[in-house]
Order: sequence, then C-alpha cells, then structure tokens
Amino acid sequence: MAPITKEVRRGDDPTLLYVGVFTMKQAAEALGKTMLGFKRWVKEGLIPPPVLADTNRGYLHYSRGEMEAIRVELVRHEQEFSYFTTKHTHTIRRVWDAVQRYRATGV
Repeated sequence: MAPITKEVRRGDDPTLLYVGVFTMKQAAEALGKTMLGFKRWVKEGLIPPPVLADTNRGYLHYSRGEMEAIRVELVRHEQEFSYFTTKHTHTIRRVWDAVQRYRATGV
C-alpha cells in the first residue's frame, strides 16, 4: 500500500509539511494487521502513536519513514515470535527507539 501525500503538522509546530502518510487504517493494512489489533497496539504502548495531523480534519497519520521504522523492527521480531504483546519489552523498546530516531530527523 502506498502512502498519500498530504499537508500535515507535527504536534503544535505551526510548520506545514508535505509528506507521504498512512491513516491508522492504512497503517494496519500495510503491516498486515486488523484495524482493531493495530489500535490496541497503540493504546497499549507497543508502538508509538502518530504525531502528524492533517490540516484538513486533524486526523492523525504516520509518515512513510515512521511506518518503515516500525515495519523493520516487527519483521525482526517475527523471525523469533508469531505474536507481539506487552511482554516483548525488548521489541517495544526497539520500535519506539527507531520511530524516535526517525522523528528526530525533522519529519
């Protein structure tokens, strides 16, 4: 699934960005997960919540880079496990660190 380029803001930063983004539904589909399962992961803190909000309706999105960071770490995880839960603290930390490193680049 390809991202859609949208005008977004990051948190309270007034700077407008034009980046390829995934909605929560698209993010779930891109990772081969259900929308419910993906939202549960966010709610339980297994993956970071999205921080990019579109300027049209304020819907939250993940950037292409954030999705790639998440995907890479989940693929690593799936080499050992067929599931992902709050007990997998090492993977959770790797996912959060990867996303934070990407976000530190300014997107």
